[in-house]
Amino acid sequence: NTAADAQIVFGCSLREAIYAANNDADTLGCSEVKGTVSGVYGVDTIVVGNYHITVSPNLGRMMINSDLEIKGISAQNTIIDGNNATSIFYVSTDKRVLIENVSLINGKNKFLGGGAIYNYGILTLTNVDLTNNSAENHGGAIDNYYPAKLKIKNSNFADNAAIDANGISYGGAIYSTLSSGTNKTSYITIDNSTFTNNSANYGGAIYGHALGTGNKFNLGINNTTFSNNLARKDGGAIYIPSNLSGFSAGTNTLIINASNFSNNSAENNGGALYGTASNLNGIGVTTLVINNNSNFTGNLAVKGGAIYREALNGGISTFTLNQVNFSNNSAENGGGAIYNETLSNSTNTLSIDNATFNDNIGGAIMGIAQGAGGVIAVDVNATTFSGNSGTALYRYASNTGKNAMSVKNSTFTNNSANYGGAIKNIVYSATLQTLSIDNSNFTGNSVQYNGGALYSTTSNGGINNVTIDNSNFTDNTANISPGGNSSRGGAIYADAYNDSIQNFTLNNSNFSNNAANYGGAIDSNTASGVMNINFSNNNFTKNTATKSGGALNGVTNSGGAGVNVGAIISNIHNCTFDANSAQTYGGGAIAN
Repeated sequence: NTAADAQIVFGCSLREAIYAANNDADTLGCSEVKGTVSGVYGVDTIVVGNYHITVSPNLGRMMINSDLEIKGISAQNTIIDGNNATSIFYVSTDKRVLIENVSLINGKNKFLGGGAIYNYGILTLTNVDLTNNSAENHGGAIDNYYPAKLKIKNSNFADNAAIDANGISYGGAIYSTLSSGTNKTSYITIDNSTFTNNSANYGGAIYGHALGTGNKFNLGINNTTFSNNLARKDGGAIYIPSNLSGFSAGTNTLIINASNFSNNSAENNGGALYGTASNLNGIGVTTLVINNNSNFTGNLAVKGGAIYREALNGGISTFTLNQVNFSNNSAENGGGAIYNETLSNSTNTLSIDNATFNDNIGGAIMGIAQGAGGVIAVDVNATTFSGNSGTALYRYASNTGKNAMSVKNSTFTNNSANYGGAIKNIVYSATLQTLSIDNSNFTGNSVQYNGGALYSTTSNGGINNVTIDNSNFTDNTANISPGGNSSRGGAIYADAYNDSIQNFTLNNSNFSNNAANYGGAIDSNTASGVMNINFSNNNFTKNTATKSGGALNGVTNSGGAGVNVGAIISNIHNCTFDANSAQTYGGGAIAN
């Protein structure tokens, strides 16, 4: 019943009340009042009135050593202020604490993490605003250190910062780590909350992980908004690594439901989210699941404008998207929405269902597998890609990396790039890559050079298997302006170079009104490689080439063998060619 912060005052200060609770006895003017947390256990309850309490820097943060409730009137009316001189609360190991209806502002920890709260206990925050808190190195507002567990409901984190210490800082709002023992679990759950303008080097808003054999970290986020958070390195809103040098690997799981990420940025990678799965000592596993109309809008990074995911050194990364929308995200070096990479005997899987990718810059999704044994698998279903610049789906495999992608029941409209407006498919150097497309539509996609909808290339001993079934390619273009004299494949361009093999199968599909200089619908090329092409039951209508091959154009260069389309034609069966045209060199339907 006072705004003063002292150990002995007339009335009962918050610090005295906490002291009374810690000692389970009335102290001076403070009396114990038993309450409940979730109806499970009895605790002391402290009710704080309409006060602005400034924490004394001489006394420092308030130590909570017992199960306790601290309840204010509202976040607007009950304010606890560190005055940029001290942190505010310390929650001891295994203590169950509820803080409700208060604001924690201007907390500062110059030596450890947790500008507002250092938590070793089981902490619940409800209707709490944490604003302008800061800490040296990690956890600008909260440091959640194992065995800590943290639940956040209806709360707001704004303008908190982890201060750069020798180039390193983690978790502008929250830092959580489990790095001791084995087979332990730490978790954070966040519901109906906001994170705004928080900053750190890694994880502008949140940084969390588990390290150590069998240890697990679970982060669950529901109906929460992350906006304008900044990482000076990686993970504008959230950063989740699987292990660090000197520690054995842990397992990390992030599940996001019905949440929004807007205008977050990273000066390196992962404008909204950054996650790694690595194997320094044991196999690191990272799982990310995003569901239920979550939205990523206007996020920015060098790679992975919205999300950057990486598996390396034997790590395993699993990524699932269901009903998620990505729009106007941007990446300078690829993956305007998502950048997904696998290195060195690692596995990275990405499953996308019923999602939308609109107007992202730097493409929508980039998937890369490289290094011995690197494996990346991408499955896309019932998803829309529209207006993305820099290729909607770009996947690349090299140096024995393996890359498989399946696209089903999806739509690609008005995407653009230099090569492969909708899909760019690259295989290099002793690598096996497969691409299957089924029951999908490609409309109005465009490129400056080759492959208005699809660009598929194989070189240096790679093997590339492409199968397209039951799909439609309409109004796709490779630059037919006077400056685009060498553009090829209005809908599809495919080639094989330097002892490589591309097996290209096309069934039950339709091509209409596509245009290029060479190969209005499809252009194929080879040099010292092999193209095996099988076409059955396809229709080619009103496709146009300004040079040759109104529907199909095949070029055989040094080392190539075969006629018509590409180096080797295995079969063309039951295909219909109607009203296709070549304006200069002929081959209205097919040209060699």
